[in-house]
Amino acid sequence: MHKARLTQLVLLFMAATIVLLCSHLVLLTLPVSRQYLLADAKLFTGGQKSPNEYLAARYVVDDQKVIWEQSGSFSTQMQKRILSFTPNASYDFRLTFIRGNLFLLLYYQYGQPSLTLISAMRFISFFQLALALIAILLSLFLCFLAYRHKQNLATLTDGLQRVDTNGPLRSSLKSFNDVEAAFLQLEHTLQKCVHQNKYFTVAFNATPIVVCNIDKKLSFTYISASFATLLGYPDATSMQKATGNSLVALVGEIEIGNSKKGAFSFARESLWIGCSYHVIEEGKTVVCTASDITKFHEAMEQLNTANQRYQFMLEQTDEVIFEWGVQQASFLFTSHEKNWIRMFGSPLETNANLVKGKLYQMHPQDKVRFMASMKEMINRGYKHLRIEVRLSRQSKEETTLFWTKFILWSVCNEEGIIERIAGRIQDIDREKQEAQQMQSLVQLDPLTNLLNRRGLEASIKRILHIADPKLNSHMLVMLDIDDFKIINDTKGHQVGDQMLIRLAEIVREPFSSTDVIGRLGGDEFALLLVNFHDRKKLHTKLTALMQAIQTIGITCSIGVACFPDNGTNFSELYQKADAALYQVKKSGKNNIGYA
Repeated sequence: MHKARLTQLVLLFMAATIVLLCSHLVLLTLPVSRQYLLADAKLFTGGQKSPNEYLAARYVVDDQKVIWEQSGSFSTQMQKRILSFTPNASYDFRLTFIRGNLFLLLYYQYGQPSLTLISAMRFISFFQLALALIAILLSLFLCFLAYRHKQNLATLTDGLQRVDTNGPLRSSLKSFNDVEAAFLQLEHTLQKCVHQNKYFTVAFNATPIVVCNIDKKLSFTYISASFATLLGYPDATSMQKATGNSLVALVGEIEIGNSKKGAFSFARESLWIGCSYHVIEEGKTVVCTASDITKFHEAMEQLNTANQRYQFMLEQTDEVIFEWGVQQASFLFTSHEKNWIRMFGSPLETNANLVKGKLYQMHPQDKVRFMASMKEMINRGYKHLRIEVRLSRQSKEETTLFWTKFILWSVCNEEGIIERIAGRIQDIDREKQEAQQMQSLVQLDPLTNLLNRRGLEASIKRILHIADPKLNSHMLVMLDIDDFKIINDTKGHQVGDQMLIRLAEIVREPFSSTDVIGRLGGDEFALLLVNFHDRKKLHTKLTALMQAIQTIGITCSIGVACFPDNGTNFSELYQKADAALYQVKKSGKNNIGYA
């Protein structure tokens, strides 16, 4: 659009110049008469006609001689001064004489006009004429350029009209008059592309890259200088000659097939080169970029060696190793299947759950303790946990429980929240049996084979320590035989011991294996019923227990305390249950009392 405006301005400037020149030529050719000069003199003198106040003159041009007829006392001086700067030039004389009115005015006012000023005015006249001629030539040249530009634009527009048969250009351009602006934008875009192409050329040469035709030998069509340097050649030409212009001769057979992209690597003396390729031009050309992967290759070899050692250690160990994802609620990693079979007699179950203790039929009593410990570890962010539980082992003959040890450690994120739990499982059944044998000598009652006071108290304290008052409800039951001293005194201690043994069997029978049962001493027994929430059901079960005890010829009194209502530790619960038992004894025995 700016070129169109420029054309309009040029045409306007040319028209003004022509008008100026024409007016100048008219003035140059205008005949000067006596009446004209008289009119000028009258104008300059305010209409006075006195000979002393104005000049009258006429001129005659004949054979390049000037004849003057002047009136006034200064005609000779005027003639000499005019002839001094206009000798033998009728055209210039006319030009000068036309401005004679100014000379006359100057002479009239100052007595003697300045010849320097008159010469300057004559020079200005010539300069003005030269400028007019130059302006005309410049205007004609600009008009010629505008005409050529218009012709080119018309030709381009006509070509676009022929090409644009379906009208896509018409939809993008409001009219074909906008073609010029569109192509100016295109020219600017092309200039940017030229600059970008320079950058791309530099980057392309700096990148190890080759372009090949997809044929039997993958012939090179382009090799960057950096690719040749990477492979140890001085330049691309040397590489083409050394390889017979073939990528296959350099790296060996490459199976591209129908794939659009892929990767391969090859050794070059002491280097390892990695290449990735992309197929373009409908499967006719492949572009490969290369890089030095020697350090990566060495690192991978070291990693593979370390992995082989690690796998060997996993296979030789008697333990099983795993990693549990807390958010995923699944095993992220486990030992080889044969390690699990070696320890448990079967592979790890697909639905195994570490946090819920759903592993190889974990013993119910251990499962409650295991789940509570896992929950505490996750909620409180413990770093380590060691816990011993009984899991099942399958064999051809039977399924048996054996003792295992879980050694766990947590892996936290940046916020300190446990994300994964890594661990290993050890078979400690032989050690545990030996320890239990030693412990039974200390914590078991030799008469009833129940826990003694020390073992009972220790077991109850462990359960209460991990119990949650909001979720768990445990019942501590204390049982005392009524008038057991009379039985010993009348029937003897041997009969009394038999009754205690028989009582232990009766007490053990109706309760779960997760409950804790022990003999506190003499004729006093205690039970901890784990997670027993229904008090009516508890009362029914204790009543049935009292009736079963009566079948052996004795009665008993019972006191009950509840966790957490009556206490949260062993001492508090023991005191409340013992107080309830004392009230039953005091009120007639053979009954149940609650704290």
